[in-house]
Amino acid sequence: MTFKEYKGLDLVSVGNEILDRWKKNHAFEKSLEVREGCPEFIFFEGPPSANGKPGIHHVMARSIKDAICRYKTQSGYKVNRRAGWDTHGLPVELGVEKKLGITKADIGPKIGIAEYNDTCRSEVMKYTEEWRNMTERVGYWVDMDDPYITYDNRYIETLWYLLKKIYDKALSCGDFREFIVSTRPDEVGPDVVELLSSYMNEEREVWVELGLQSANNETLARINRGHTVEDYIDAATRLHERNLKVCTHVIIGLPGETRKDYERTAEVLNECGSDAVKIHNLHSPGGTRMAEDYLSGEIAAFSTERYIRETENFLRRLNPNMVVERLLCETPSHRLMAPRHFLDKSQFLTAREERMILCDTRQGDL
Repeated sequence: MTFKEYKGLDLVSVGNEILDRWKKNHAFEKSLEVREGCPEFIFFEGPPSANGKPGIHHVMARSIKDAICRYKTQSGYKVNRRAGWDTHGLPVELGVEKKLGITKADIGPKIGIAEYNDTCRSEVMKYTEEWRNMTERVGYWVDMDDPYITYDNRYIETLWYLLKKIYDKALSCGDFREFIVSTRPDEVGPDVVELLSSYMNEEREVWVELGLQSANNETLARINRGHTVEDYIDAATRLHERNLKVCTHVIIGLPGETRKDYERTAEVLNECGSDAVKIHNLHSPGGTRMAEDYLSGEIAAFSTERYIRETENFLRRLNPNMVVERLLCETPSHRLMAPRHFLDKSQFLTAREERMILCDTRQGDL
């Protein structure tokens, strides 16, 4: 047997010849046909996000995936490879809002929900053709004609079903004293409350963490929270009616807020009987809209001294029986744009404790 000699190796031409031969002979499809009836190796793609362009790191990841699937095929398995698209919500929503020049508060008054959703669905699949071209060029064998898409109700409901099975199995395997779920205030409907209450018994408490952040609806709209103070009040009321515990997340230092806003937030927590609270300082991770506002000078981070003063005042207005589970949030150093002076959590906690001792103040004394 003789082999063709390449005196001037042109890898691009060689690659095109191989791709053309695979396409002409339906090599991928035949690799599945010849393994019909064999044991299956199940493979579902990662999946990537189609609202962003593919990069070199995606080429590397897809090469590894392809090598594994080809190896399992050569080992006698039938390997169906189904592509997928991750249509995660927040990056898409922020991109659409920026494109349309709106915020969450404008959905309904300025733009209909159907129109907003249609725009999101269009934007989230924006670069599918670029992904398909890259996938074919690198020789990655995967079915892109029938992908699973994470915004499809069949996918979402399958995950819900599987998560419930996992929760049920986990709770049956040991003596759990607490069951904790974190969610948005506007996602706690009667069916959710009913499900969560089913996990509670005489020996097990169920806690639900709600991200209120602020008791100022204007602030919530400004930071695109997508819920209102009233949503939080309704959720906390429903949960307490079924004897479920509530832990509330709040942020001290949000743009445009003053001490009066923090005091009003403390009042709402007291009125709703929040069982615990997690207090966060304002963080601006790199690559976020908040970071852009920080760099442009539109917002400024609290100094350590001011944050200590404001949290002290906030704590003094809280019900003394409310459990304080957190006083400072943490963002990985490599992601944090500002503030950098909060990186040493132990120093902050020591300074805050010393101030309350010095001033002879305590939670709930106002």
